[in-house]
Amino acid sequence: MKRITALFLVLVLFLGVSALAEQKPEDDVLYLGVLEPLSGQHATGGQTELDGIQFAHSQRPTVTVDGKEMKVELLIEDNHSSKKDSAQAVYRLIEGGAAVVLGSFSSALSLTAMPAFDSQQIPAVAITATNPNITDSSEYYFRMCYVDSLQGSLLAKYALEQKYDTLAIVAELDDDFAQGVANIFKTTFEEGGGQMVLWKDYELSLPEDLDLTNLSIKDTANAMTVDFTDIIASLKEAAPKAVFVPSSAKAGAIFLKQAKEAGLQAAILSADTWDDPLIVEQAGEAANGAVISTFMNLSGEWGKDTLLFKENFMAYLTSQGKSENLLAASAALGYDAYNVVLNAIEKAGTTEGPAVRDALYQVEYEGVSGTVKFDENGNNAVDRVALMTFDQGAIQFIKQLP
Repeated sequence: MKRITALFLVLVLFLGVSALAEQKPEDDVLYLGVLEPLSGQHATGGQTELDGIQFAHSQRPTVTVDGKEMKVELLIEDNHSSKKDSAQAVYRLIEGGAAVVLGSFSSALSLTAMPAFDSQQIPAVAITATNPNITDSSEYYFRMCYVDSLQGSLLAKYALEQKYDTLAIVAELDDDFAQGVANIFKTTFEEGGGQMVLWKDYELSLPEDLDLTNLSIKDTANAMTVDFTDIIASLKEAAPKAVFVPSSAKAGAIFLKQAKEAGLQAAILSADTWDDPLIVEQAGEAANGAVISTFMNLSGEWGKDTLLFKENFMAYLTSQGKSENLLAASAALGYDAYNVVLNAIEKAGTTEGPAVRDALYQVEYEGVSGTVKFDENGNNAVDRVALMTFDQGAIQFIKQLP
């Protein structure tokens, strides 16, 4: 069985939340919480997950619980790509009556929200957060996607297959996902005979000339940036054949542009967070040729009716006045996560947390992202990765790994 570590219990006490006020939500409404970064460096990733959830909600706005039809209402909280705000936002969802919570994009943001789910016995489903600790350390957290041990090792093996025998890593210092997948990549790469010539960490920060007077939390989060000039100079001197850059899409787009402008001659590899329209929108031609791993191939039948989902989802985006370029694998997983949760609630016949948690273990769902079946740790049994590349403003499928 999974357990909450003492560290996370201390965090709950630190937050100063020992009990929540008794909630009395409407009897005929199921409140489904959505915890996402809708501003800051992870904003487009959070928005694509939310788009998938909202599309699923538009198709299935009710759920039957113990013979009674209930309206599903989404409670949405922006955690501003901030660990502190994520820890606080989850309690606002629970206080609002959320029976289950979907999210958050970004492993770091999910990890800081985790103690609340266990202490309040609220099931949660991470959609694309890949750090193993999210589910390993929680009784109530589940995961739709693969974990970094799969993604990182398969990417490293791909790098070796491409004869990238020397490699560098550039990773955000205070990011659980970036550091975790980078270490897995490094271990597999070196075990396969590759040579790591450089590892550089960085941190996002606010511009020094930014006037913080009356700046909102959202605007502050959006202003975070990074200058890779010194790191890219070090990369040029070390001259690796490839650079692995696990980062947010925002930081990734900045890196790609600065690397191209500086004339860096190395293949660029990254992970699922770069499956994001922001990369193409902000990096432009600098993204061409970069190779990433992600959760699925939306240009083929990866799961049940993948292409039909793509067609219908693009039409939905248009109806909402949004660009079809927002299409990403995370939207498909968000769509599946919504349906998996509703199936579990129907199976449980109640919205009570422990019963819904137990039902999640029993659900088997054929979704557009593939089969969803949670193991004893709450992880979906995913054993494949889609390898993609950027080409002239589009993301193209290369192959499935392994």
